[in-house]
Amino acid sequence: RYVVRSMKLRDLRVKFEGPVAIVQGIDEEVTSMSGRDTSGTWLFTDVFARRGGRWVAIASQTSKLEPAGR
Repeated sequence: RYVVRSMKLRDLRVKFEGPVAIVQGIDEEVTSMSGRDTSGTWLFTDVFARRGGRWVAIASQTSKLEPAGR
């Protein structure tokens, strides 16, 4: 079970390339999965495509941003 206690998005950038949108940003979250803490700061890139008049997610990449000195 995935539990989100808080989530803050920052430094969002959106770039449109015709029917494709690329969204990049930073996600600071306090979360857990099956009782295990998964909190942290994450860099992400999401790709959406316009299909049938709707935006559909087609790809996503996330990397954990470790504190300096780790």
